[in-house]
Amino acid sequence: MHAGGRAISEGFGMLYTRSFLKSLKKKALAKLGQYPGLYDRDAVLAARTLYEFDNVRHRAAARFSRYQ
Repeated sequence: MHAGGRAISEGFGMLYTRSFLKSLKKKALAKLGQYPGLYDRDAVLAARTLYEFDNVRHRAAARFSRYQ
């Protein structure tokens, strides 16, 4: 999984990554409207790779699962 993520974040794959990240960010920001505080909004917007975006999501999921 990590190797694939790195591969599409370089060269020609970066075109796909930018498009995919744009759609992921849009969806993540919509979720923030439903669940304020779920993600760090600034970190979502600052993510430039799928890896960075995924780390934002996993931090939120880890924080949530501790309180279940």
